[in-house]
Amino acid sequence: MPGTYTVKMTRGKETYSTQLVLELDPRAKFTVEDRKLEFDAAMRLHRLLGEMSFDVDRINGVHDALMERDGKAERRCRLQ
Repeated sequence: MPGTYTVKMTRGKETYSTQLVLELDPRAKFTVEDRKLEFDAAMRLHRLLGEMSFDVDRINGVHDALMERDGKAERRCRLQ
């Protein structure tokens, strides 16, 4: 989004910072409002992808735990 941003770079114990001004390209066929809507949509997708990744990790954790339990139950049945 257009605006003024602070850019920081750290090297060793030294930190450098400067202001960076971003402006909308005058050749752009869209408005700042259009760009804001696009940015907001991208951020929503980013959040949803993060939530989905968390859900997949939880599902995989439950799957692994169930497979481990299944293996233990199978070994107990063979011992009896």
